[in-house]
Amino acid sequence: MKNLIKTLILCFTVCLMGEANAQLINCNPDPNGEPWWAGDLPEITPEIQAELDAIPRLVITPKSKSTVLPTKVDNSKRQWFRPIFNQGYYDGCCGQAAGIGYLFTYEINRIRNLSSAIPENQYPTHFTWNFLNMIDSLGGSWYHWGWDIVK
Repeated sequence: MKNLIKTLILCFTVCLMGEANAQLINCNPDPNGEPWWAGDLPEITPEIQAELDAIPRLVITPKSKSTVLPTKVDNSKRQWFRPIFNQGYYDGCCGQAAGIGYLFTYEINRIRNLSSAIPENQYPTHFTWNFLNMIDSLGGSWYHWGWDIVK
């Protein structure tokens, strides 16, 4: 269990923090399981850093602070959560898979009250990723770039 936790921490650290021109690595501790790809994000240039700095910061209001939230919520039990999918064996699209494939699909279908179990209501990760991978099938992209395309 300790090794699994260490592997998951490494996987998420590499995927979320990224390294300039890092290689894709399979973080799945099960050698026979589906790959969990991480890494290979573009280098953080001054332009990218400016985009990151421009993301609005969350301001917690007194009303927000006093709102009691549940300790946990299982969104997979709701109709708007799409079935789990394999992002692809050769693609560095984890940011777009999470942002567009799961989050955007969930939110737009929640607003429209549509089931995400129906393929026609599932938004494709590669629509945004193909604009962003710099003509590199292993290339990653920053998650917020996909949201710029959605806007």
